[in-house]
Amino acid sequence: MANGQIDRQAHEPVGDPRTKWLAEVAGGKTILGLKDWMEARGS
Repeated sequence: MANGQIDRQAHEPVGDPRTKWLAEVAGGKTILGLKDWMEARGS
């Protein structure tokens, strides 16, 4: 039973990972596709 407080701590990545991936592609930091990039980063 809850104690009346809600823990708002996120245990999953927040936001759209495509945003960061697109920034890395545009900046020349990666040539991986989104799926491969997410696997390499453990997302």
